[in-house]
Amino acid sequence: MLRSLVGSEMCIRDSLKNGKIVYHAAAVGIVLDQNTNTQKFFAKHIDDITALDLHPEGELVVTGEVGPKPNIYVWSSETLQAIYHLKGGIVKGVASISFSPSGNKVVGAGIDDNHMVAVFDLGAGGTLAALEKGDTAPILDIRWITEDQFVSVGPKHFKQWTQDKKSLKAKKGPTQDFIVCSAINGGDTLVGLGTGPLQVWKGNALGKAYNYHKASLDLSLIHI
Repeated sequence: MLRSLVGSEMCIRDSLKNGKIVYHAAAVGIVLDQNTNTQKFFAKHIDDITALDLHPEGELVVTGEVGPKPNIYVWSSETLQAIYHLKGGIVKGVASISFSPSGNKVVGAGIDDNHMVAVFDLGAGGTLAALEKGDTAPILDIRWITEDQFVSVGPKHFKQWTQDKKSLKAKKGPTQDFIVCSAINGGDTLVGLGTGPLQVWKGNALGKAYNYHKASLDLSLIHI
């Protein structure tokens, strides 16, 4: 029986609303209670977890793994039970994953040559709702702006996507050398560069840039 697990392969994006922290190591999703210093584990994945996001209401977690046909699970951080098993569209592994603002959709990007982008509808039982080629350039992060729009970012990659039922359409932004992360602030997208600056994008147009960092900015978070 797994009693404790030390270490993490990711930057922790957020904490649960009950003050607990969710992260992953190897193929295990971990819920850490800071008050009691105890851990609980979600262990249904069969290979290393490579992507994680938290539901807007703060209990559900979505995790994706590496592998030819990677498993994506939506699971409860309280009961550690899988709620949805999302299948199809993404191959070789999940690069990034995100809940929509309502929590009723999940979008993910693959690590295959086409870096496929897939939207899953949790309201329809987690079925694959839309699928489209992302880019030949890697996608490192993907974030929803509204319930029907999201952005994907990566090295020499910035796209703003719109979902219309089963269709996904994208508008490219100006090519940037190395975008590594993103966050949403209202209708604006904040992105971090491998060289340090934090940029503000309005739609698919580059706005202001702030040179807050001298080294790579690999995680950005808006917390209100």
